[in-house]
Amino acid sequence: MNFGMDFTESWNDTCSQVGYAARLGNLEYLRQFIHQKKPVDVADNRGWKPLHEAAVFSPSLACLEELLKHSNIIIFV
Repeated sequence: MNFGMDFTESWNDTCSQVGYAARLGNLEYLRQFIHQKKPVDVADNRGWKPLHEAAVFSPSLACLEELLKHSNIIIFV
């Protein structure tokens, strides 16, 4: 059954500032928002968090690494 829902679609007005900076790969803005205590774990309409945005869309690993430093994610190696 198709209800016309597209969970790959992202709405610009529901993405957090941190998520948008991560999506663009803008490390300067990302650090500024983190310094301002903006939450790094706010999900958008798809359930994506800034970490997802950085992992999929950011042109470098810098934003992903910065988000990992400030998240509650435990990394097992």
